[in-house]
Amino acid sequence: MDERTFGELIDQSQASLTDLNNIVEQSKVLINLLKNLPEAEIIEFEKIFTNQQAACYSWKNWAVPYLAFEGCSDDAFGSFTAWMISKGKKLFLAMLSDSSILAAEVKKTLPSWISIGESEEFFLAPARAYNLKTGRELTDDMPDSAYDEIRTYLSNPRGEKFSDATICKLYPDVGRHFSTDWLLAQ
Repeated sequence: MDERTFGELIDQSQASLTDLNNIVEQSKVLINLLKNLPEAEIIEFEKIFTNQQAACYSWKNWAVPYLAFEGCSDDAFGSFTAWMISKGKKLFLAMLSDSSILAAEVKKTLPSWISIGESEEFFLAPARAYNLKTGRELTDDMPDSAYDEIRTYLSNPRGEKFSDATICKLYPDVGRHFSTDWLLAQ
């Protein structure tokens, strides 16, 4: 498993969808794709997935779901990063490099988005596929070091931390995409 194959699997999981925003269905497709791979390949997929999640951990990226959903816990942001990855390599890299593209994509998706929690299904797809294939938990067979990078960013995302009072000043390119009236009401 390399980054190219990882990207191809993400793209394949999206290709069969009639609704490109149905991340729950995309998760089911991904599970079916992954469970047919050798165990070691699923583990490598999870490592790449985790590294891509770690790349998402910045306060600027966190500002997007925070404004879009009127708040975003650390667990919800973890699910949000899975949504970013689910969009495929080209869009993922564009969103990662430009939070305005990320904000525009979220805004476009919002009408069909029931809950950010839906993205957790995509986050859990490698673990579910591994369990279906082996009967074991993926985390039990992963080297502990595979999660080192994401642990670093979980506790200390890159960039300048925002507050309700500073979020639109720090990240105006994100703030212009969403209503911020709710910030004033607090």
